[in-house]
Amino acid sequence: MKLHGYFRSSASYRVRIALNMKGLTPEHLPHHLRKGEQCAPAYLAINPQGLVTGAGIAALATIPGTPPSDVDLIAPLGTIDAGEACIRVSGNVNLAALQVVNAANIQVQGTSTGVPTVQGPPVAALTAASNTAAASQQAAAPPPKGNDQPSIIIVEVMGYGGGSGDQTQPEESPGQKRQRRDKQTYNENSAFQVIGLGDAAGSSGR
Repeated sequence: MKLHGYFRSSASYRVRIALNMKGLTPEHLPHHLRKGEQCAPAYLAINPQGLVTGAGIAALATIPGTPPSDVDLIAPLGTIDAGEACIRVSGNVNLAALQVVNAANIQVQGTSTGVPTVQGPPVAALTAASNTAAASQQAAAPPPKGNDQPSIIIVEVMGYGGGSGDQTQPEESPGQKRQRRDKQTYNENSAFQVIGLGDAAGSSGR
């Protein structure tokens, strides 16, 4: 067994602890990431992506023609936490634990067993409820307005009657004009009385 890693990587350190707990002694092949040793042709022949041991669990087929790998995680009395690093499997994954959390971070190309289904929000129900609320708001009648507001009435006068307006009045005679003028200007109850009309001449003008 060969373990490719980086001496400063805490993920590589945890892998070494797990292997030690299992009584396995792999051959350590360190790669200095800051010097770019993971991009050397010898390592790219093993892993074309130039990746070393990192966080999470991954069983990837990085070389074309490599058969897919399976992952079996068993924790009868514990919890399997995919965490933020996720679990990536090119084949099948089998989980057996009392609790599996962060299942959304599990990526499986084959079949999965023991992975809980992430329940999405009820989009159809939420949309129907929103449409019902909008329809009820549109159907509701507007509140009645009070009667204390002033009213504006526009009146257009078309005419006052008495003909169409294009008829001409007959011309008055001089006597009718004088009579109409006398009615308009002479007050019979006035203290001044008119005793004659015309030029004041002779004894009548005194």
